[in-house]
Amino acid sequence: MSKEKNIISKFLFSKKEYLLLFNINSLITLNDYFNINLSPAISKKTIIRIFLYGIEEYQKSIINYPDMVINMINNILTFIHKDTLELSKKSQKIYTMILNIKDKNDIRKIKEYLIE
Repeated sequence: MSKEKNIISKFLFSKKEYLLLFNINSLITLNDYFNINLSPAISKKTIIRIFLYGIEEYQKSIINYPDMVINMINNILTFIHKDTLELSKKSQKIYTMILNIKDKNDIRKIKEYLIE
C-alpha cells in the first residue's frame, strides 16, 4: 500500500515537450494540427491545452499570421461548442486577447473565454 502512494499520478512535461509529443514545433504545425487532427477521440481539455501551450510558445510569430491564427481559433471553437453563432466575433476577441498576453493570468482568461 505504501508503494502505491509514491506513484506520480501524472506525467510532468514542459510546454515545449508536450507540444513535441503532438509533432508541433512551430505556429504552422500548430495550425496544421487543428486543421487535420481534430476528432472526437481527442478530449476537449487536450485540445485547449495544446492551443494554449502553442500560443504561449509561439506568441511572437502570431502577429505575422493573423488569418491562420483566426482559422485555428474558429476550428477550436467549432470543435468545443459545435456552434457557429457569433463565431467571428468570439474568434476576433480571442485573437486580440492573444496579442495582449502579458502573464499567466491572461492565458487563464483566454481559456475561460474559450470554454464559455
